[in-house]
Amino acid sequence: MENLENKTRKQLFKDLEKSNAKIVELENYEAKRKQTEEAMHNKDRVYRTLLNNLPGFTYRCLNDKNWTMSYISEGCKELTGYLQEDFINNKNIAFNDIIDKGYTQKIWNVWQDVLEKKTAFEYEYPIITKSGQIRWVWERGCGIYSDDGKLQFLEGFITDITERKQAEEELEKHREHLEEIVKERTYEVERSQKSLVLLLEDVNDINDDLRNANTMLNATNKELEAFTYSVSHDLRAPLTRMDGFSKALIDSYSSNLDDRAVHFLSRIRASSKHMAKLIDDLLSLSRITMEKVTRRKIDLSQTAGKITNELKASEPGRKVDFEITKGLSANADRKFVIIILENLLGNAFKFTGKKNNTIIKFGKIIINKEKVFFIKDNGAGFNMKYYDLIFTAFQRLHSNEEYKGSGIGLAIVQRIINKHGGKIWAESEEGKGATFYFRFE
Repeated sequence: MENLENKTRKQLFKDLEKSNAKIVELENYEAKRKQTEEAMHNKDRVYRTLLNNLPGFTYRCLNDKNWTMSYISEGCKELTGYLQEDFINNKNIAFNDIIDKGYTQKIWNVWQDVLEKKTAFEYEYPIITKSGQIRWVWERGCGIYSDDGKLQFLEGFITDITERKQAEEELEKHREHLEEIVKERTYEVERSQKSLVLLLEDVNDINDDLRNANTMLNATNKELEAFTYSVSHDLRAPLTRMDGFSKALIDSYSSNLDDRAVHFLSRIRASSKHMAKLIDDLLSLSRITMEKVTRRKIDLSQTAGKITNELKASEPGRKVDFEITKGLSANADRKFVIIILENLLGNAFKFTGKKNNTIIKFGKIIINKEKVFFIKDNGAGFNMKYYDLIFTAFQRLHSNEEYKGSGIGLAIVQRIINKHGGKIWAESEEGKGATFYFRFE
């Protein structure tokens, strides 16, 4: 009996130990369960906080045409103007109702196609917010399936792309505008090309005309040269004879002639010599027209100095003050430069012949950023109303008795300046001298 009691007591202790162990195990399990729940709650809180702070919102919905939401994040309010609870189970509005009606069927078709293939879906569409504003959104999502492959719900993310769409629309407008500009420019280029073709045809016609004109001009110049040469020689012979016979009469028969007859013969000789000078000047003018210009740097100051020394030597009794600026130079033909300066300085010297104190200046000034040379004197000058005559051959503003000359010097100078692509002009006042300006190209 005692042994039985001992066995019973031992068995009770064993059962009690097992019970305590089970209780400890249950307590540990409960503690772990609470830790797991707390960890899951923390993760869920972090997850929801993250979703609520994304630039857009996430959702979970059923696969129906109303997009019945079982979950939607807080970002929906900022984007759509509606609260979360407005959409949950279509409490106040179905999400499908805020989608532009022109896109709902298209989205549904795409949605069903990708769900059938079990791939992610992605599209863009406009929504109408609670305030009536139209905004563009981009959506990406996928289906969530059970282990046996059945669709349970859909999850996705929607974000605002209105600014991007507006930028794209603006770019599209610019692109269309650019295309219009390109079309216009292309049309203008084509029209310009046609005009250019017509212009080239006109230019070719003009070139043909110019070639014909040049051929005729060359022929005319040769005829003129031959004519001038012939006339000069044909005129020189009788002039020489007139001068010779007049001189012979004066030398041999002056004792038998009265003073009036001798005067007439002297006048005949003087007129013959004057005509010979006119012929020489005419030949000079003709030669200048046909000669080519060979340019190089010319020291104008040095050339003018030599010419003024010759002028002073021709009339040593005159008091003439030549003021020549040093360092004057030009890119021109030397032989022509000498003719220009001989004529202009010679005219200044001639038309100051009646002045007691003669001042002749040769210098340079800048006019409209161009280098211009001038020769100025304090001589007789001329009336500007006759300006158009001074560069015309054989047109003189003073009589031959008053100032000797053929009236062709300035015409020669102007022709030389023109051959250099330059310009010559003058300013004067009668009795107060004249200033001649000239420049080379």
